[in-house]
Amino acid sequence: MDLRSAMAQTCGHLEQLLTARGLLDRSGGLLCDDELEARSPDLKLLIGDYVENFAELRGLLAVGRAIRKGEAVSDIVVSAAWLMTDGVCAALERVEALDR
Repeated sequence: MDLRSAMAQTCGHLEQLLTARGLLDRSGGLLCDDELEARSPDLKLLIGDYVENFAELRGLLAVGRAIRKGEAVSDIVVSAAWLMTDGVCAALERVEALDR
């Protein structure tokens, strides 16, 4: 699997994880910052090793969606976004495993 396909797939997984936590709105967008903090006060701490703020998380979702649509995204952006998205997913999965 090439990196673009991996990023598209990983972004889809991130969307599933965020949806399960109730953090995406009806159109699939990340909730506003205040709402994110209210619904998931630990989110910033959980993903802080990979993104500094919710704007960066929105950016990762945007890159993954752009790739799925076939839009042009530079290789370096794809690579960086995939690393960050994979890390965010792993952090959220660890929390889910502990919650079980």
